[in-house]
Amino acid sequence: MASPPLPGKDAAFGSGTTVRRPGRLRVMHPHVAELLRSPRRHARPAAAPQAKAQAPVPERARYACAFEDGGGVAAPGRLVWAKVRNHPWWPGQVFDAADASAVARARRRLRRAVLVAYFWDRTFAWTDAAALLPLRAGFPRLAAVAPV
Repeated sequence: MASPPLPGKDAAFGSGTTVRRPGRLRVMHPHVAELLRSPRRHARPAAAPQAKAQAPVPERARYACAFEDGGGVAAPGRLVWAKVRNHPWWPGQVFDAADASAVARARRRLRRAVLVAYFWDRTFAWTDAAALLPLRAGFPRLAAVAPV
């Protein structure tokens, strides 16, 4: 009894069977596609202000919440976008170092680092204050990139 012939190199075109890995997912949100197509923009010095009259900017409502208080981006209670090396920007909340657990205090490396608890994945990291952005200010740009 003869064994069946083995599929050739061109088995994908007809009678043979091949196992193929699925291709990369090609469906993405339109804002993400636009962001990926746009050229990278580096920070440039601002141009000299012109003498045009600017419309008054309406004042944003302020509430008595910890994240609305002054104190910069790294103030405890602030909602932020944080960047950790080799990971995308991710939303989180800044916590006071005095409230940190023993495990968190053992992992602290930089003196000026801020404790950030990340949303959805229940992790935390000591993040440099320079790697934080206010959640509201960076939301339109970074929400499309963060894989939520």
